[in-house]
Amino acid sequence: MGDAPELSVVIPCYREAERLRKHVPSILQYFGSRRVEIVVVDDGSPDDTAAVSRTLPVLLISYQPNRGKGG
Repeated sequence: MGDAPELSVVIPCYREAERLRKHVPSILQYFGSRRVEIVVVDDGSPDDTAAVSRTLPVLLISYQPNRGKGG
């Protein structure tokens, strides 16, 4: 399958802009040369979580407004 990722890491987020900025590079480094995709699911964060995610090598799924656990 060529470029298909070997592994998907899903990170559910709410108000996690700073943690994403800090930890996404570490996650990618941990997996080294493996083809990994990181999926960030932002549940309507009022901070810059979505904006920060757009600057990182991740797939962003963003919901507005916050839908909570049941959403």
